[in-house]
Amino acid sequence: MTAGQPLDVLRRRSRNAVLSSALGWGSVLAVLVVLQPVPDGPQAVLLTGAAVFAVLHAACVRHALRSPTARVPVRLSGPALAVAVCLGVVGGGFAAVAGVDAPPGGWGAGAGLLWLAVPGIAVADVGVGRSRRQLTSATAAVTGVVCLGVVVVTLVLGGASAPWGGLALPVVFGVLAIPLVVYSDFRVLESWRSAAELDRAQRIAVEMAGHRERMRLAEDLHDILGHTLEVVALKSELALRLREVDPERADAEIAETHRLARDALREVRDVARRRRGTELGAEIVAVTHLVESAGIRVTTAGTRAVPGAGTPSSAVLGRVLREATTNLLRHSDASWCEITVREDDGGVELVVRNDGVRATPGEPASGGGLEGLGRRLGELGGRLTAGAAGDGVFALAARVPSSASVRGAS
Repeated sequence: MTAGQPLDVLRRRSRNAVLSSALGWGSVLAVLVVLQPVPDGPQAVLLTGAAVFAVLHAACVRHALRSPTARVPVRLSGPALAVAVCLGVVGGGFAAVAGVDAPPGGWGAGAGLLWLAVPGIAVADVGVGRSRRQLTSATAAVTGVVCLGVVVVTLVLGGASAPWGGLALPVVFGVLAIPLVVYSDFRVLESWRSAAELDRAQRIAVEMAGHRERMRLAEDLHDILGHTLEVVALKSELALRLREVDPERADAEIAETHRLARDALREVRDVARRRRGTELGAEIVAVTHLVESAGIRVTTAGTRAVPGAGTPSSAVLGRVLREATTNLLRHSDASWCEITVREDDGGVELVVRNDGVRATPGEPASGGGLEGLGRRLGELGGRLTAGAAGDGVFALAARVPSSASVRGAS
């Protein structure tokens, strides 16, 4: 049982986006340590802090990739957030002080202000698996702490010579940058989480579809065999009792028992071949609900051309649609499915298409179910074709001529 191909692509792209974001921010931190003009002592502190944060952030990302439906443990996200806040305060404070005397076009505050975005990365790590309200509260709290810390560091380093203009720039940048970084990184992590949840939901839906099919078969067998076997047992017992006193009646009971057993065998075979109670109109409704529950988009067309209930064409096309749906859920990577019914003077045609092909174009479809249905359609003068149609599309077409109803009735 496999997930759909589009879902595999989404999962792979989401994982790559998470890894690219982590590597990108690691590169930014390295560039900031090299380019920002700060004294050797603070530069060593920033370099050490950046290395520690990179390791902690990598651990958070690794946990998010391995367990996308769980929260990142506080033992990882907590220290990462603390280190990120310190980097934002120290780096932003030095950026504000450097911006006072920085020459036009120099790096100065321009590069150093990016330190203020680092806490946003850590907040996104903390927010994985938590509610939006908790994420918003954490973002607001961290933004306030970082901006206040930058003001304090700037006043301590710059003293009375630090102008208010130099303070306004990092504060405004921090108020804007931190929430934006939180939103972007959180969405990247949430896309991976959503892809994993969709994958799990699709697997469960396919398993449930198989379970419902087994339950339906069990119910049909119970309905058919339960009463019949009970009657067979009673008549057999009656025939044994009548064997000595009324042999003719005993023989009649034995013949009736034989007839009941043959009828039960025929009905069981009908159930095994899915010939019991299949009507195209009802199958379209049931299949649409089932396939949509598996996360596959379904469109139908030409439902007015569906043959009337009780006709051989409706029964056999209903079986074709049921078999096509079973193959779609178990053996394809589809994200959409089209069910079309066409009617003309020559008969009725059912076409089922999806984008989950695994075969190469022109390769015939195989499978006992489809082969049996093809023989049944051939008996009615119809035909069944199935296989890859190119561009990743699988098409199944079943046609029943107008004379099928006459043949079935005869």
